[in-house]
Amino acid sequence: MRPGWKEVQLSDYISVKHGYAFKGENFCDVPNNNLVVTPGNFSVGGGFFDGKRKYYDGEIPNEYILNTNDLIVTMTDLSKFSDTLGYSALVPNNPPFQYLHNQRIGLVEFLSDDIDREFLYWLMRTRKYQKYITGRASGSTVKHTSPSAITSYSFSCPSLPEQQTIAATLSCLDDKIDLNNKINANLEAQAQAIFKSWFVDFESKDWQQGFLSDIAYINPLRTLSRNSVATYVEMSNLPTIGSFPMGWTKRKFIGGMKFRNGDTLIARITPCLENGKTAYVNFLEENEVAFGSTEYIVLAAKKGYPNELFYFLARDKDFVNYAVKNMSGSSGRQRVSADIIGNYEMLIPPIEFIKKNANLFVKTMATIRTNSFQSCALAAIRDALLPKLMSGEIEVPFTE
Repeated sequence: MRPGWKEVQLSDYISVKHGYAFKGENFCDVPNNNLVVTPGNFSVGGGFFDGKRKYYDGEIPNEYILNTNDLIVTMTDLSKFSDTLGYSALVPNNPPFQYLHNQRIGLVEFLSDDIDREFLYWLMRTRKYQKYITGRASGSTVKHTSPSAITSYSFSCPSLPEQQTIAATLSCLDDKIDLNNKINANLEAQAQAIFKSWFVDFESKDWQQGFLSDIAYINPLRTLSRNSVATYVEMSNLPTIGSFPMGWTKRKFIGGMKFRNGDTLIARITPCLENGKTAYVNFLEENEVAFGSTEYIVLAAKKGYPNELFYFLARDKDFVNYAVKNMSGSSGRQRVSADIIGNYEMLIPPIEFIKKNANLFVKTMATIRTNSFQSCALAAIRDALLPKLMSGEIEVPFTE
């Protein structure tokens, strides 16, 4: 232990309050300003994820309305590896929305001024802490933790000024990642609006009614040797917001959909498709072929059309509604077929128009790619620094 640090328990500083059992019949699909926070709002590794919104239109007890910057933790985890259980997040400032304290979420209540809120947020994002929580979890398929399990965690605690310096060091990296994400979201929104004005709302005698298969290959042929090691993208890593997958691994290819740079991936199962799980592939090496679930549909441009165009098509609400409407299969696990996707009717512009204007989509995706790669690099630095700063292995200058 570093000189000046002391061994303490979380119970010396905090308690954890259970949330409210909001009534299931009042959850709704129609957007409003009341968002119920669930374990789905926590990123793997901690932090708030705003991609899975649950709206509520029932009565709301005032004491279960969360405040901006409240520190919250997941008390339940349905994932295979319990990879969000016990992790922390800070409630965002996102008017006009108000976030509601659901029963599966714990609210951290502070009992002492000797612990910094952001320092504790980062402490509860360390692997050491999360391993402690999962090691004491109950349940088999669904894992649960408790306030007493969380507050029994012991750790080495620096002085308050050093806590604040450590937190500021980590948070400045997260702030830049968040800024990149906001820039990318704004760029996507602008390009999406232009796409809609051209391909949905545009009226011209030069434009012809046609099908998606006229200008794009659906599940194009890609070659990958069986048992060769290749990049693999999990369905869970397809984003609902943003074009860039949240992670990928290497594994042996034994089957699945194959893709390469320039392709667009669409989840063809519900609810993934309804939630907008879509990705543009621009993170592979040149000529590299990667693979993923058979539950993807892959789009690739036919000659003369920019690959980037089909990412924005896949994000268009009319396209998503068409795909969802034409799903088939058992309830809760319906799928849309490649043929249905290929038969999507759309306005097709003259190739001369595309050649003249396609650069807008190309430049947009290039900028998004640059920002996304920078964010990945910053996240790697942050994740490497986190355990070293929290253990005292790396010292940061601070003022008492």
